[in-house]
Parts: sequence; C-alpha cells; structure tokens
Amino acid sequence: MNRSASAISIVAEDIGKFPEANVADSLQRIPGVILSRDGASNEGQRISIRGLGSDFTVTTINGAPVRTTSAQNVGSSSRDFNYDVFPSELFGRVDVYKSPLANLEEGGIGGVIDLQTPRPFDNNERVIRYTAQANYNTQSKEWRPRGSLLLSDTWGNFGALFGVAYAKNVNQRSGFQSTGGGTSGYNSSALGRRPYYATPANPVLPNTSGPFNFELNLDSPLANLGGLTRSQVENGYLPRFYRIYASNTERERLGFVGSLQYKSDRFEASIDGIFSELTDQTDEFTFGVPVRNSRTVAGTTSAPGTGTNSGLIPLDVHLDEYNNLYGTFGNSSILTESFYRDTKTKFKYGIVRAAYDVTDTMKLSAQANLSESKAVYSENRIVSNIFGITTTFDPTGNVTYPTISSPVDFTNTANYRSPSLGFAINDELDKEKTARAVLDWTPIDSGDQLLSLKLGGSYVSTTKRVQRQDGSSIASTRPIPQGARSRPIRPACSRTWIPSSSSVNWPMAATRDTRRNSRPFRAIS
Repeated sequence: MNRSASAISIVAEDIGKFPEANVADSLQRIPGVILSRDGASNEGQRISIRGLGSDFTVTTINGAPVRTTSAQNVGSSSRDFNYDVFPSELFGRVDVYKSPLANLEEGGIGGVIDLQTPRPFDNNERVIRYTAQANYNTQSKEWRPRGSLLLSDTWGNFGALFGVAYAKNVNQRSGFQSTGGGTSGYNSSALGRRPYYATPANPVLPNTSGPFNFELNLDSPLANLGGLTRSQVENGYLPRFYRIYASNTERERLGFVGSLQYKSDRFEASIDGIFSELTDQTDEFTFGVPVRNSRTVAGTTSAPGTGTNSGLIPLDVHLDEYNNLYGTFGNSSILTESFYRDTKTKFKYGIVRAAYDVTDTMKLSAQANLSESKAVYSENRIVSNIFGITTTFDPTGNVTYPTISSPVDFTNTANYRSPSLGFAINDELDKEKTARAVLDWTPIDSGDQLLSLKLGGSYVSTTKRVQRQDGSSIASTRPIPQGARSRPIRPACSRTWIPSSSSVNWPMAATRDTRRNSRPFRAIS
C-alpha cells in the first residue's frame, strides 16, 4: 500500500497477489473505506468513503468514469458501482483519492477510486503468472474452483498482454429469524395512536391500518395467560415474524483483460480492454408464524383469524428474562415463502490512449473510452398459508434455533390455502462515452522543490436505462388444484426510463510542493 499527499494506492507487482475475491474486498484495507456486502454471496459489493453513501463515490477505470450493477441492486437507478462484477486479478493498481483534485472526474463528494489495468511494459520482460485455488463451504460441503492466468511479453517497441480469471462459489446459509421485535401494545398500535405500553386509560387496541393487521385476543374464552397478569402479557415483547430460513447462492464470474502497447523514448500508445460476466442464482425459503398478520380484516374470509375469535389467542404463554412473550397461541397462521432469483451482468470496456513527451518538461496525453454494462435481475416468488391453527414457539431448548410446532401436519399440501405468485424482472443498461486530453508541464523539479502545471479537458456522455416489470397479475388467470386460483402478490406492471446526459469539463490545476513524495509512487508490491 502506498500513500501520497492526494491518494492512497494498493499496488500489485503481479496481478495475482490480491487474495480477495474482488476489488471491493481489497479496498477495505484502506482507512476510511467502508465495505458493504451482498447478502446472498457474502462478497464485498459497494464501498463508501468517510461515512458518505456509495452514491457519493465516483469510480473510474484508467481515469474514465464507469458504472455497473449486479445482484439485487439491478434496477435501483442509483449511481452505485458494484465491484463484485470484476475479479481482482484484472487490475494491477487501485488508487483512492479522498481529496478533490481538478484533474479528477466530478461528482465524487466522498472520493474517487481509479482502477488501473495492467499493460505489457509494466514489466520489460516475458511474464507468465497464474493462480489456482479452491473454495470450500462448510454448510454445503462443496468445493468450487478459482484461478487466473496472465501472459505478457514485449518485442522491441511493441508489447501484448492477455489475462483471464475465473471463479465459482457457493454460499449456503440457514438459521432462525425473529424480526421487528416490540411490545404487544406497540405492535397493536403501530401507527402511534396509543403509547408503547398499555394502561387502563389507554388499553391495547387492534391495528386496523397499514399493510399488516395485528391483534392479541385476550378476551377469548380459550385465553390462558399461564399465571401472568393481563398487563404483563400486553406489554411482553412479540416479534413481527418468527421464522426459519435457508438460502443457497451459486455465483460464477469470468473476466478477461487485454492490452496492445507501443512505447518509444518519447511516444507511447495502447489499446486496452476488459470483459467481465457475473452470474448469480439464489434460492431462498422461509417458514414461520406471521405475528404481524394476526387480525381478521372486516369483510374477508380467507385472511388470518375468523369469526369472533379474531387475533392471536394466548393458550399457554410465558415471559423470559428479557420480557419476550413465547408459548402456545391459538388462531395463528403459518406462512411459507419461496424466492427464486437469477442475475446476470455483462460488462465491456475499451480504451485508446496515447502520450507524447513534447519536451523533457512537457507531456501531452489523450484518451477515448467506451464502456457498457448490461444487467438483468429476475425474481419469482411463491407464498402459501395455513390459517386458524395452534402453534407453539419455544426458544427455551435452543435460543439460536427455536422450535415451531403445531398439531397440524406442515408437510400436507392440502392444508395450505390462499397461494400467491409474484413475477418481476428488472434490467439496467449503463453506457459511458468519454474522452480527455491533458497537458502536463513541470518547469521546476530540482529534488527539493516541485512546480507542476496541468491543463486539460474531458467529455463524458452517460446513458442509463432502467426497466422494471412486474407480471404478477397473470397469476390470477392460472388455475391451481382443488378448483382454486392463485392471487397476484403485486398486480402491477411498470417501466421506468432514465434519460442520458453528457457533460464537458475543463479543469486546470497548479501545484507547488517542497516534498518529493508529492510525486506519484512507482508500482511496488
């Protein structure tokens, strides 16, 4: 890691020295850089600098701004850059600029991150580098490969470089979730119409508004508080949902990097390119008791709770040392959800660059770039319910994996009612066309003093197209066994388009520094 007055760099003498899965994992070494991970694959995905969101960080490749997205981030219409699209082996250096400079692309309030691709004359000799690894997931008990190969050589003034990196990984998770904890009184007055705790003057009232309806039926003839007072039960903590979950994510990433370079004493030119493809396949399943959906809405017959026994009925309940309410409840429900998510991102990038030393103190450089990112995310969702049954939630045996039990057979598909289907697909297209020219003049470079002037301009044309479609409404037209029909989860179809934009920047900078380390560092490992 190198540090200068304006930038911090992670440099690698050979590309394969990055041990992390992608560039984001490497950047978390730098102070002030915060990493956020993709929940399904557990890989680093986006970064933020100095506490600002990832939207406030600009990412460039060889100085040219780029954008790409992946996984469930597709279709979010944000300025995020998802680093998990790229294998870390594709880059030879990463520079992090926390302070604004006139020659950097605008918009990086948090900072600018520049990814540098390797070129043949980074090493003036033939280079063959390779890595071979295997990943093992203890949950799935499966091995997955990871490897890379880099070939580079020079012949006089000409050089060529080619690299490929491949990785396949599986991340399997399972566990128990108790989400959105709150008191019974708080849950049943979620809109703030009553205080958090019930009192004789402000008794617990059912929540009849919002997407979820909760009610705790303490007046039922079947209610048994198990030695607790009514006030204790009303003010005990209940989650919105307690459920079991399991997920399996298969991730595959393939990347290529290439460069053709010419270099003489005063002139240098190159054509560089990157291609990367990331594919995710995620299956997620949940099963549990939706405490949030425990009240019958007036006029419905298939919603949780029926007749006058609307709401959860405490049949044998207890409080633990943390005031959590648990035990056996009547008139409860079981809700199962199955998600099937598929994502694919393809990223292409090309750059033509040239630099000419006009004099020993003056250098002129120019480049033109094209990049394109296409990402598609699809999600299918299946929901089914069992209504009006008795369930027991018991965390006393194992607080990490509590049990959910019922006299009803959960494996009998005939017991499930009110199936719902959801179908959604998002696609996002990002295109960047950029060009820049810079004139560097260093009239003073005596060793103790440095005076440098930089004059240049840049052109950036950005196109972002986001399309979101929801086909859940077709679910209502599909018959299912027992003569019923499915309900759509989100009966809507929408499309969102974001127009393109372009800008022209004419930055100019003049710097004077008496410290020699203000000059760029050489790439060292």
